[in-house]
Amino acid sequence: MHDSRQIKEVKLKMREKLPTPILKVLHPDEEVLKVMRQITLARWPKWLIITSKRIVYYDQKMLGRYELRDFPYSKIELILCRVGLLATLFYVRKEGGEELKIPWLKKTEIRSVFETIYNALNRVAIEPVSIKKKKFLIGEEFILEKPAEVVSRMAVTGEGAWSARSESKSVEERLRRLKELLEKGLITQEEYEYHRKRILESI
Repeated sequence: MHDSRQIKEVKLKMREKLPTPILKVLHPDEEVLKVMRQITLARWPKWLIITSKRIVYYDQKMLGRYELRDFPYSKIELILCRVGLLATLFYVRKEGGEELKIPWLKKTEIRSVFETIYNALNRVAIEPVSIKKKKFLIGEEFILEKPAEVVSRMAVTGEGAWSARSESKSVEERLRRLKELLEKGLITQEEYEYHRKRILESI
């Protein structure tokens, strides 16, 4: 119980230290899981923020200008982390083709970021998310492709979680909540049909 309280305090402090533009886009119930900054000789750093709902990139510039991009987990198609002998690459592709490339994470940082995203996705996925690993002569690569099973479950129940694997829920209840996800725009028609078929096949 004491450890849990300490973790919450640490995460709250992480959130409080974020630049104002980032705080404005975060939801009240959105948990900040990891914060990375590029430390350079320039005055303004670049930020990579991993939350319970998305990946946020923030590039602060001079004269109050900035670039802020967010990648909700429900919209991500591909996440790739490449670790080489001298360099790393963190790559995200969103539905529609928008890309994010970050070459400044350290080797230990990029693995930690990938693991944090993987765990966050599994918290909002109907089925476990799979990872593809490739080993090279002087490096390795981790790939996470968004499967059909990755569906946002937030705001469906009072606790903010829903699982098609829950044996305690009836088929009718699972179908009803799946329909709610579609009506709320949290899943596509294709995802709806896929999971509807999976639920009916489980009878």
